[in-house]
Amino acid sequence: MTNTLTSALPAFEDRDDADTFRLRVERYGADLRESLGAVYGGQAESLYERVLGIMGAGFAARPRELRLLDEARLLHQDWLQRPEMIGYVTYADRFAGTLAGVGEHLDHLERLGVTYLHLMPLLKPRMGENDGGYAGTPSSTTARYARTSARWTTSSGSPPGCGAEGSASWWTSC
Repeated sequence: MTNTLTSALPAFEDRDDADTFRLRVERYGADLRESLGAVYGGQAESLYERVLGIMGAGFAARPRELRLLDEARLLHQDWLQRPEMIGYVTYADRFAGTLAGVGEHLDHLERLGVTYLHLMPLLKPRMGENDGGYAGTPSSTTARYARTSARWTTSSGSPPGCGAEGSASWWTSC
């Protein structure tokens, strides 16, 4: 581990959180660094530090319920392949017109038994020839929605209209 790691991380209020994040970086950081190097070459190291800072801040702000879900998924990495997981993949604009409109259709997806919703792609495509938003512009944002237990959950910063209304609320990872 390098000094870069500790300088890029936010100050965690909880020592256990800091240790958990550090251990994850020790386990997966080399893969991240290598992947960034393959794509960004000489810019990879500064980008690696920036990404660690963003990931650390997101980890520190993540609600406890979702952290526990993260831990369970690390222990059971095949969670998405389990028979009780019913995935649904769609384009937000084609499914509901807008990202906010997707929230209006959660009850329908729940009645269908959907336990995992992946919206794709949610990036603004590059100008000119592009892949439809999978490799977006640097200012793009992305979001994935996942159902946990019997309800949908949300972190702060949900898109307008996608808040916790009734029994259906959202988790957004941007």
